[in-house]
Amino acid sequence: MKPRTVILLGCVQSKLDEPAPAAELFISPLFRARRAYAERSRRRWFVLSSQYGLIRPDEEVAPYDLPMARQPVEERRDWAEQVVSQLTAELGSLKRTTFEIHAGSAYVEPLEVLLTELGATVHAPLRGLGLGKSLAWYTHAA
Repeated sequence: MKPRTVILLGCVQSKLDEPAPAAELFISPLFRARRAYAERSRRRWFVLSSQYGLIRPDEEVAPYDLPMARQPVEERRDWAEQVVSQLTAELGSLKRTTFEIHAGSAYVEPLEVLLTELGATVHAPLRGLGLGKSLAWYTHAA
């Protein structure tokens, strides 16, 4: 199996008020910048949802309010196990896959542990950056 890169975009609080495809549900400038970056990359990408786990961009979902950063560590770990299971169902073996995660540390940290244990690599290019610097990163990446 040749190496591949998959992009994972963290969900955000600003959402439409009605169900929509995941790519369109999240409406903040940050998510829109993440989405544009993922689409320009021409790589496979998914949304990381604190409510639903892994969501395909075209998958219709209802809005929700469940900030990941407010979830207890144990629940984040359970969430990460669910996401890894969903990724495996979507992609097969995760070995030799690079996951480029564009999300906050509450998403990255529990996933990073599990994915690396399975032979994947995790790259979080915006790790530690605040909102302004993240938006600037996407502007520069364009």
